[in-house]
Amino acid sequence: MNRVFFIGIDAGDFKYIEPLVKRNKLPNFRKLIQSGAWCVLESTNPPLTPVAWTTLLSGLGKSEHKVFSWTKFSDDLKEITPINANDIKIPRVWDILNVYGIKSVVMNLPLTYPAYPINGVMVSGFDAEAYDDRATAMTEPLKNEFKEKYPDYSIMVEYKNIYQGLEIFKKLWKEDCRKKTEAFIYLMNKTSAQFGILVYMIVDHLNHYIPYGLKKHRTQVEWAYSIVDQEIGRIMDEMEKTDSIIICSDHGSVFIKQNFFINKWLADNGYLRFYDDKLPDKIYRNIYNKLSMKARIFKIFGEKFGEKLFRFLFEAIPTSLKKKVVKRVRDKSVLGFSFDCIDLENTKLFCKEAYGQVFINERRLKREGERFEILEEVLIKMQKDVKDGKIPPFRVLDKHVSRDEKDAPHLELELESEDILFNVFNFMNDSSYLEVNHQSYRGDHRKKGIFLALGRGIIPVKKTRKLKMTEITPLLTVLASGKLPKYLEGNIPREILGKEIEFFIDEKGVNEFLPMNNYDFEEDMTKRKLENLGYL
Repeated sequence: MNRVFFIGIDAGDFKYIEPLVKRNKLPNFRKLIQSGAWCVLESTNPPLTPVAWTTLLSGLGKSEHKVFSWTKFSDDLKEITPINANDIKIPRVWDILNVYGIKSVVMNLPLTYPAYPINGVMVSGFDAEAYDDRATAMTEPLKNEFKEKYPDYSIMVEYKNIYQGLEIFKKLWKEDCRKKTEAFIYLMNKTSAQFGILVYMIVDHLNHYIPYGLKKHRTQVEWAYSIVDQEIGRIMDEMEKTDSIIICSDHGSVFIKQNFFINKWLADNGYLRFYDDKLPDKIYRNIYNKLSMKARIFKIFGEKFGEKLFRFLFEAIPTSLKKKVVKRVRDKSVLGFSFDCIDLENTKLFCKEAYGQVFINERRLKREGERFEILEEVLIKMQKDVKDGKIPPFRVLDKHVSRDEKDAPHLELELESEDILFNVFNFMNDSSYLEVNHQSYRGDHRKKGIFLALGRGIIPVKKTRKLKMTEITPLLTVLASGKLPKYLEGNIPREILGKEIEFFIDEKGVNEFLPMNNYDFEEDMTKRKLENLGYL
């Protein structure tokens, strides 16, 4: 049996890997680089987890898969909620392989919650509400056996564990990687799967969470790569000569030196207005988490109840006092703003997440003419402030006054410096538009991801051209099945594929591979996780 192992390293970046390989710190990455094919994998715009993983594992761009960010608008455009597996309306690689009779194990991949039935096994990734029945899709006997064998399996290491200290946080992440590798190998062998996906989140989450300066931040991220290297070695030890391993990241990572507070700029220029008597939900959760770490009595409430309790206490006070509290919070803390605090009745433009996706409030600006005028006006003002040194240089990637999809941005901007972040909400009343990053959120994404491959059907090519995200699914599909849907034909990276791999083009269209994903979903915990990671 020819097996294909796909290993995802969320935020994997050769900027870290190559120096560590040269210092003999990553023996398994060294083997992959010396004996296999490797190159930079160009991420999506924005280089954001849901957009990138969906592109990479479907072979389709965001205009086709319709995933633009972590959240989607409600029908009335007043609220945002996290997206989930139900929002993926195109086939991903295991859906294609389902049709070809290839059994798959899909594990710890974002946007696989709620898990749905496939030919094989699915165990959801970190954005799952919790490790519950909706986080797994496998036969009932296997599910019972899996729970018995891994009774303490968890979706991810929660952010709040960092309050216990860095070493405890790292220990939890190391154990998380070990358990996921062990469970993945078990499921691959137990089900006799021919294709497997396992994603490691440790690099990305330590990159985001480690609240230190550049040198110490890099040291901790390098430690995370050493853990991933060990786990890759365990998987490679399981491989036969006829197997292949492909390793990719959805994006690279970068230490953030400065923040550009784009929503503050929009607010100060009259395009956006925040309520002056409303606080974000995240501040109530932050209060609860800090108090529960100091006084055990608070732990009896649980995070959800604690958050509701503090919100109730705030909402019970008079409006005049609320305004004083809100002003005080925003004067002293970066936790005073969020999408929920935007006064949409008096707002024209806004950003809802990190990265330069600007939205027109279509409920207020209904005519295309006035939308065009306001976009032009904003860009002229921004360019002037760039010349004056108030905001960083940027590029306009895309601009629309009307959209086919309600979740598509009207304006997409990209900063010229990759170590400056579009920080959407984490500012104070007296923050400048561009500030040195002193916040706990230290690392973010860049477009340079990684690709490494070794084994059957792989030509060892050293630092070939940059691969595109859309080229990975065709490669995986051909290696695993010897077939390729015609709609993916133009994206096969033939310079990597060995001559011994023969495949034929299947005339089936994209609609003949669609997933069976339509399950109930609660976004409460997912929203918390995304806020902790700095996306919302």
